[in-house]
Amino acid sequence: LVIAARAPTLFGRLMAATLSLNLFTYAFVNMGMVSGILPVVGVPLPLMSYGGTALITLLLGMGILMSVATHRQLNKT
Repeated sequence: LVIAARAPTLFGRLMAATLSLNLFTYAFVNMGMVSGILPVVGVPLPLMSYGGTALITLLLGMGILMSVATHRQLNKT
């Protein structure tokens, strides 16, 4: 969310916030399932579960977040 707050454009802020929220949602749902607060669904633990579409989307999202952060630094210079 720090990257989202510091992004130079509105699109960058929205993209970074959405991708961060996606990661936090995966983590929150998984913690809720493990603790028994939420029903068990097929959401894998972020960056720990093997294979699947969730890992690909998380890594793609992290790459986009890194790109937003890099472009922020490039726009400063």
